[in-house]
Amino acid sequence: MLVAILIMQGVFAGFEIIGRTRVSDPAFQTVISAAFVVYVVLLAVFAFGAWRRMSWAWMVAIAVTLFGLALSGLRILAGEQIEQLLLGIAIDGALLYYLAKPSVRALFKA
Repeated sequence: MLVAILIMQGVFAGFEIIGRTRVSDPAFQTVISAAFVVYVVLLAVFAFGAWRRMSWAWMVAIAVTLFGLALSGLRILAGEQIEQLLLGIAIDGALLYYLAKPSVRALFKA
């Protein structure tokens, strides 16, 4: 379930960046695009680790959600309105809360 939510978050972020990011500075757009590629790679690494119940997958899930929040922050600095990013920020915040629960963390201690 957690893997599906994170993958959906990645797809959502992809559509957001491709469809709505309007950055006047091409260099900053390159930074945002590169950060999104790293975000997608982290999602793939997490999915692999979660399906195999690897102990490191929990830390990757934390990294993915924090990276998603950082990516939203970059997009705000690029001039996007925060209202357009609230759904993604809320999902990342909820995922961090969920991942911090001892019962969830225990799932990844193999």
